[in-house]
Amino acid sequence: MKKIFITWYDGFLNQNAKSLISYLQGEGYAIETSPYSPHCGLGHDPKWDNWYSADLSRHISASDIYIACITDSWSGSSWMGQELSVAYWCYHKNNKPKMYHINFDNCGIDIGLVVFLKNSIELPTDNDGALKILSGDML
Repeated sequence: MKKIFITWYDGFLNQNAKSLISYLQGEGYAIETSPYSPHCGLGHDPKWDNWYSADLSRHISASDIYIACITDSWSGSSWMGQELSVAYWCYHKNNKPKMYHINFDNCGIDIGLVVFLKNSIELPTDNDGALKILSGDML
């Protein structure tokens, strides 16, 4: 089973992002996501316990694909920048995970993150189009 890591800032609140994850899971991909933010109202996400010390690097390096799911809150988050940076350096060191980004709402992107996103492929915002690109890269 191919593994995808999705960096998102509470992307579970974005209907398009939730739809994409369900679609990819239905196509046989294993999905791992960022922890949810402490500000989302769901309480403590146990993923935070070892996120920066071990789990972030472990999850990203074990993934075949990395997708930055850009939402309104994504660009202004240092935590999203950290995840993107880890994926970028992991890719340049190990040639994996393949890097992609998707911007459902055409959100602005902080200039500090643009350099990392230039090294990723933009996915179309429709599920079929995204899958076509992702599965083509997996062959």
